[in-house]
Amino acid sequence: MDGYKIGISICYDILMPEAIRLLSLSGAEIIINLANIPEGMIEFWQGLVITRVYENHIPIVNVSEIDLNGISRALEPDNQ
Repeated sequence: MDGYKIGISICYDILMPEAIRLLSLSGAEIIINLANIPEGMIEFWQGLVITRVYENHIPIVNVSEIDLNGISRALEPDNQ
């Protein structure tokens, strides 16, 4: 992604507000979170991603390792 500063987080980093905040404060303009989300945690996980987006005012792309459930998604703070 030419011209963007990308932060990478893995799996449970999204559970820790400080990990995502540090990426944002370090200059990341978009964060990509790679995870293998267990089926029983999909709604919880999506709530975490939405929370991190709004806390940090930064887009987050959540990518499921095995996207069998359609849970990979990109979210922006302004809902675009």
